[in-house]
Amino acid sequence: MRGTLVRKGWTQQRLADELGIGKSAVSQLLSGEYGKIPESLLKALDLLDLDLVAVPRQLQPRRQDDRTGK
Repeated sequence: MRGTLVRKGWTQQRLADELGIGKSAVSQLLSGEYGKIPESLLKALDLLDLDLVAVPRQLQPRRQDDRTGK
């Protein structure tokens, strides 16, 4: 995430403002210390042997949005 933040030219403060959280929380998020992901989601992922990963949107295959049809 940190590399993407730099590539976009965003500061930690801007990300904090966009998320509605403090800059220190963003710092924790970037260092992996931030615990805002619900425990039930993490437990479900663990039980299903899945990992939560971030993939840049431009690398994801395009798909039709079920809500808008676009």
